[in-house]
Amino acid sequence: GLLHEAVDILCSDKFFTTQIKSFGIESTSRLVVSCIRSFEKKSYIEYVAKNDTSVYRSPMVSVIYFVKKYLQTLNTLFELDNKIRGEIGCAIILFGVELQKFSKWAESLDFFLTSLNIFRSISYSDDHPDTIRATKYIDSCAIQHVILVRRDSK
Repeated sequence: GLLHEAVDILCSDKFFTTQIKSFGIESTSRLVVSCIRSFEKKSYIEYVAKNDTSVYRSPMVSVIYFVKKYLQTLNTLFELDNKIRGEIGCAIILFGVELQKFSKWAESLDFFLTSLNIFRSISYSDDHPDTIRATKYIDSCAIQHVILVRRDSK
């Protein structure tokens, strides 16, 4: 149906290349995230009406993985200036955050580490805002220790 057509378009090298050439990495990334959110909302509502939600798997997750792979390839195959590489790192963070919304915490960690590696490869310092942001998202994926106490404890 329409959802699968959207996934096919969003997972197309041609679509991404055209969009990035026309609008840049940041605008293209924001457009794709907007599409993911819109189609995900519609897809989930339709699925809930017909099925058990405990087995729901979003087709939009595959779009997020595709975008990361596309951006990584773009980063490694071409001689790009540091500004463009920085935009790629920021876009990968954006898609990592989007992936967290699907409870893919371990997988999103890989996105954040990839962005941090890109920032380090272009000599961003540890106190650069993008480096700090990537580091904070990496920390957000860490398993936190939770201590349970009885309600009547003092």
